[in-house]
Amino acid sequence: MIKYKKYIKNINSSLKKLTVTDNQGKKIVSQDAFIKWCQTVEELREKSGTLFIIGNGASAAMASHMTADAAKNGGIKCLPLNDVAMLTATSNDLDYSESYSNQLDIYGNKDDLLITISSSGNSPNIIKAIKVAEKKKIRVITLS
Repeated sequence: MIKYKKYIKNINSSLKKLTVTDNQGKKIVSQDAFIKWCQTVEELREKSGTLFIIGNGASAAMASHMTADAAKNGGIKCLPLNDVAMLTATSNDLDYSESYSNQLDIYGNKDDLLITISSSGNSPNIIKAIKVAEKKKIRVITLS
């Protein structure tokens, strides 16, 4: 039980340090941001839109897990864009920086949702995917 309490305390501490901003860098109350996130996903589900989740390394593993949970538990149509064959073919034939943007350009539609996970927030392939999303009017949530 002591290990569990320490785990919960660490999560609580992390959430208290959480900073949420809009696309202009303006701070938003965390609770309001989570409510908006839930509303955005509900709208996506109602419109039969697709949720795309991307990341590199461990973030790619989180993206896959989040995608599975969203589909299995939330009934949301979603795709992780980290298929090994697609990533390596795109990286080889185009460039690694286009590994996600190329797929998003092919599969993404207006009113879909892209969630990006990036520790640094400056991964070129994540940034290019966000630019494609903006061009296609795909909503974006970033976690970094």
